[in-house]
Amino acid sequence: MTHFALQSYKNSILYSIIYMIFGTFIALALQHIITICFVKIFIVAIVYTLSFAGLSIPLWMYVQYVDNAAQKELQKIINTCAVFILFQTIVLTLTLVSTFIVLHTEEQQSILLSMPILGIISSIGFGFIYQLYRNKKEKLIHQEPEKKYISDTLNTEQSQPQTDIIERISVKHGQKIHVIPVETIQYIQAEGDYVMIYTNDSKYLKEQTMKYFESHLSQDIFIRIHRSFIVNIHSISNVQLYEKQQYIITLRSGLVIKASAGGYKLLKQKLQL
Repeated sequence: MTHFALQSYKNSILYSIIYMIFGTFIALALQHIITICFVKIFIVAIVYTLSFAGLSIPLWMYVQYVDNAAQKELQKIINTCAVFILFQTIVLTLTLVSTFIVLHTEEQQSILLSMPILGIISSIGFGFIYQLYRNKKEKLIHQEPEKKYISDTLNTEQSQPQTDIIERISVKHGQKIHVIPVETIQYIQAEGDYVMIYTNDSKYLKEQTMKYFESHLSQDIFIRIHRSFIVNIHSISNVQLYEKQQYIITLRSGLVIKASAGGYKLLKQKLQL
């Protein structure tokens, strides 16, 4: 939570600076349209942009603490629209108040005619910042469990010897029971409460956890390179950087899976690279 709070203040300061500059450009643009003293327009523009920047803090808190993933799609849309309307109302209301305080009666009419333009600008700004916050939250959420997973994995390997290594896996499919030698497994992928086991010639769905296979497959051969993947190192053809904090692993069969930065670190340690 502390990390989220610090991120919130950093975002707020950054957007305050950006919108202060943006407010200056708004004032300059309005001066060419409206014949009002630049200083007065500048004050109104700064109130507008500071209101927007100030509201970026509660907006970040909303994105941070409200779990949209657990809500239905319609409810997500309703919540986002409600936040947007509240956001717009506060920004434009504060701007109007500053207009009535700073400007004379005859000047107020000119600014009022510009309100739809300011509304459009703040709508675009809201959409941009809201999406940026959502992306930032997703990144932070994925980073923290990944760090914990790597730490737990390393601590477990150092403190506990691996026991009960399995050499074959049985999978029931209809009336048949398939027995899979572990050496034929290329990789295992998480599928909710199940796992999909990919072998050299087929794939099998089994009701078992990734944690089980992580602890019962030989750690000299099988490595959990991602929260969703355990790979047989003998099946790996090459590894390459895909994007920041993400790696692509190509298997000898031609299949491609992804590895996190932490999983890549574990892979390097196992392969002594």
